[in-house]
Amino acid sequence: MHHAVLKRLIEHPGSTPAELAQRFGLSRYRLHRVLRQVARKLTNRSIIQHEEHGIWVVAMDPEHCCGVVWQGAESGGYRQCHRQQEFADGCCSEHSQCESHEMTAFRRELTYRCGSARISSYHVSELGLTALEELQSALHAIEPCTEAERGAKRRYTAVFETARAILRWKEQRRRMVLQDSVPRELFRRHRESSANPFEFALRKHFALLEVSSASTRKEVLRAWRKLARRFHPDTRGGDEEMMKAINLAKEKIFRLRRWD
Repeated sequence: MHHAVLKRLIEHPGSTPAELAQRFGLSRYRLHRVLRQVARKLTNRSIIQHEEHGIWVVAMDPEHCCGVVWQGAESGGYRQCHRQQEFADGCCSEHSQCESHEMTAFRRELTYRCGSARISSYHVSELGLTALEELQSALHAIEPCTEAERGAKRRYTAVFETARAILRWKEQRRRMVLQDSVPRELFRRHRESSANPFEFALRKHFALLEVSSASTRKEVLRAWRKLARRFHPDTRGGDEEMMKAINLAKEKIFRLRRWD
């Protein structure tokens, strides 16, 4: 059976698995095993299977790259890449699947942070802006050694850019929610008469903490602690969303008043 299948592939290169299975009365699983056995017995030749181009037997020179190049059915199908071997898998930089230590370490760090082997823009955006910038910086510092690494770097770059866009969208949504919490009449008056937009932006935060905009740092801290004891999720009657809101209000006040 093995010799018959090999003879058929040599005489009719580009045969599809369906054609071979029908000709020899084999199931797809059995044909797969036969092809594996044929490949193990070949010397200086390799079996290449492609969903579109079919199955080909390619002569291989052990002194050159183990990769193959498609040159068209009329031009002989697949041929061996004639570049020199550069990496441990016996391939050149275009066909090698080897990874540099930097890329391997980066993949492990990314998988560890995201907690999933399938990395998506959503997973990365959940890490926050600081972690995203750290990952982008680490990726930028990697110099790809192979074409596979260059493709991986492009894919990760696209994932990070999308994650950054998601973070921008979340920030815009958060600002819109906070803006909607202030009466529209107050916004109208501000646009018409306020000379200090930063002070106006703080009004809603002072109001949320139930103190006046003239309060001192100590008074703001006292008000924040009082509300935190009331709304902390671990307390009876706590409110997680309200706790987030008062934390944000304190953070904004301290930042814009430069109390940090």
